[in-house]
Amino acid sequence: MLLIPLDADYTIPLRRAPDMRDACTEAYGTSHAASVVSLRELLGLIGAHEWRKKGVEIPALGGERIHPHYGVFSPVRGEYIELVANAPLPSKTLAFDIGTGTGVLAAVLAKRGVKRVIGTDQDPRALACARENLARLG
Repeated sequence: MLLIPLDADYTIPLRRAPDMRDACTEAYGTSHAASVVSLRELLGLIGAHEWRKKGVEIPALGGERIHPHYGVFSPVRGEYIELVANAPLPSKTLAFDIGTGTGVLAAVLAKRGVKRVIGTDQDPRALACARENLARLG
């Protein structure tokens, strides 16, 4: 219920306010006008920005890291990742990752030797996140 003012460049015009420009730009893109954001939203932006910088270690990828974007589900629960990493595959020719999010399951399937993995998502932010992660993982 607390709103925080943001200048057009995402600077918080309050004394001793942290620099939120990178986190806001990652989440919202370029700004052209001053705005306000809820404190809850701002705290979420900070958390997402830190996860994106540091990444989330994925044991099924040999300890490689997935870097989730703001608003994209982060792979913090390993059960489903381990399930995909260990379940028998009906085919190594083609697999689908519906609702790919960060692309973590697509990466696990590719690491397991699936020749073609198609990841889909309705959120453009998730698709950009998956592309970035898969490119980073090679």
